[in-house]
Amino acid sequence: PRLEDWIEVPSDKVSFDTRPEMKAREVCRLVEDDLAAAAHDFVRVNFANGDMVGHTGSLQASITAMETVDECIGRLEKAIRQAGGIMLVIADHGNLDMMFEVNKKDGTLKLDSAGKPVLKTSHTLSPVPCLIVGVAPGAFELNPQVKEPGLGNIASTLLVLLGFAPPAEYLPPLILPSTGV
Repeated sequence: PRLEDWIEVPSDKVSFDTRPEMKAREVCRLVEDDLAAAAHDFVRVNFANGDMVGHTGSLQASITAMETVDECIGRLEKAIRQAGGIMLVIADHGNLDMMFEVNKKDGTLKLDSAGKPVLKTSHTLSPVPCLIVGVAPGAFELNPQVKEPGLGNIASTLLVLLGFAPPAEYLPPLILPSTGV
């Protein structure tokens, strides 16, 4: 039996700064339809706009990319709530959060030979948020065992949200079922 389905919405063959919305709305619509049909117990979605458009260095395109992703996350939040589900929103790194290079010593903008700010087109090491939406208040609490949360904690966190106990060899989950104490 098939245990999973993969759906890929291919990107257009253009520079991402010319179409910063990419295919986010099409991807969003597919997920909304899947949620409405209750077709799967778990759905993973990748909105690559922030990463791919961030690499172009275009501030205006980056703003459009994030406005598009924000719209799609809002639509999916509504669909998740209607389906009675839970949504975890996470990124693996930053990119658009820092559009210009800075000097590490003093935090000032790096300038090129013409005195213009140097574009930052690489990933950043900035912390990224982790949001959990659709969980009943008090159902979970932060796991005090996790002192430095990271991507390594996400698999076990997803298992907890799905009602499973993570294997002992996994890093601990970010949340635990509430003890009600």
